[in-house]
Amino acid sequence: MTIQAQDKVDGVGRLICAVATLDPGVGPTGAQTVTVTLSGNDGRHFVGWAVDIADTGGAAGGAATSVNDGGATAVSVSYTPAVSGELLVAEGGCVGSNGSVYEGSGWTDEGTAESAITSSYAVEARLESKTAPDASAQIADVTFSASRTDRAIVVAGWKAAARGAMMMAA
Repeated sequence: MTIQAQDKVDGVGRLICAVATLDPGVGPTGAQTVTVTLSGNDGRHFVGWAVDIADTGGAAGGAATSVNDGGATAVSVSYTPAVSGELLVAEGGCVGSNGSVYEGSGWTDEGTAESAITSSYAVEARLESKTAPDASAQIADVTFSASRTDRAIVVAGWKAAARGAMMMAA
């Protein structure tokens, strides 16, 4: 698989976001298991999705950012599609417990996930999608129900083709 974008909260290793793709025509077909290997104990809080995007021309690129600061109720990143009609998929989240994560304006909610809460910590995230109306910069964002110190978001684009189904598993 190819990493399209990734970022992490610096110095602490408490939050990382990434998206990896397998381009059309590469690799096996049929049911597959995606395994993520984490390098340390901080990886005990993990959420992720496997997404099948049908009928695209392959991955076009991505962008990511993460923030560790005094806290805010949102995180965002800008991505410029290569062409109009590019399918954008973003995931954004935070370290926090008992909160909610909401999709950005103009984005479609594709699902939420939360890791098990231990020691008052959990990773909460939302998956969202959007078709780029043109080749201008698009903002991928998520908002939170409360201020969060550690936040991250990643977005990736797939080249336009006949639009197919998008299926995922959390």
